[in-house]
Amino acid sequence: MLDINVRITAPELCDALNNLARALAAGPVTATPEIVQTASEPKHLSETAPWPPADPAPIPTPPTPKRTPLPTAAPPAYTLAQIQTACAPLLDAGMFDQLSALNQQFGIPSLMQLPEAQYGAYVTALRGLGARI
Repeated sequence: MLDINVRITAPELCDALNNLARALAAGPVTATPEIVQTASEPKHLSETAPWPPADPAPIPTPPTPKRTPLPTAAPPAYTLAQIQTACAPLLDAGMFDQLSALNQQFGIPSLMQLPEAQYGAYVTALRGLGARI
């Protein structure tokens, strides 16, 4: 079970709740409409004052904040061992032909000849085959 404690510091609210509790404890309450009188004549603006003012004060424009580019994370660096580990379940699933075709796309006879600059693209292609890396 979760206990929630709320503390409200508002003396006016407490007084209002206490008055309501007393009124409810006293029995049924009947409401009587209260008529509020307003001023007999509405106030009008002076007819001599032009609107809008002839020379309004200039509204200052807030300075535009400088936009700084968000930092971008460097792509993760993969190692040959990580790539080989990712290939193992694909080989176990009988996807040797797909992995051979992938090597041909990258122009390599085996994974050992894959240049480090191509690791990221190769990993992306492996994910397309279902590898988890």
